[in-house]
Amino acid sequence: MPRHVDADERRQHVARAVWRVVLRDGFGAASVRAVATEAGLSAGSLRHYFGTQEELREYALALADARMTARMTRVDRTGTVREVVERLLWASLPMDEESIELYRIWYSFLVESRGRLRELVTDASREALDLTREALDALREGGEIAASVDVDTATTELNALLEGLSLQAVVFGDHVTPDLIRATVRAWLDRLRPPG
Repeated sequence: MPRHVDADERRQHVARAVWRVVLRDGFGAASVRAVATEAGLSAGSLRHYFGTQEELREYALALADARMTARMTRVDRTGTVREVVERLLWASLPMDEESIELYRIWYSFLVESRGRLRELVTDASREALDLTREALDALREGGEIAASVDVDTATTELNALLEGLSLQAVVFGDHVTPDLIRATVRAWLDRLRPPG
């Protein structure tokens, strides 16, 4: 009697195969046939789980996004507002093996995606910007940001800083280290503090 295959488990297995192909050979190489081979399946069997190549890629991107979201939900929310905001930032940045891999996948999709995939990438970027704004609002409410700071401008600046550091950490990880990222973000946040 054939073993029952859990559909969600199989879809995740295939999505991780997409990641491996993308990371090794590039986004364009993630064809149904290449992904099936990577997953140890036939191309025909993938059609039971994904109707199109686009659907397969969308799912792989959504799974990567879900992994990043899961990292954020595991963050300890105790301590000062600044401590919690910093822990959330560290969880969202490429500062360990898992997050670096997720960012590499993200950047591959960001550069190459079109159509619906581009919409998904854009939506995730907006969510990241919203989280940056929420972090700064929390810091303001906690008295960590001077009243004179324009939070809209600060949100744009911090988002750009985080995106720049993330890209550099993925591409130049040998010298853009987690310690350098922490020091850079902390120095930027310190400049927002009220005088005295």
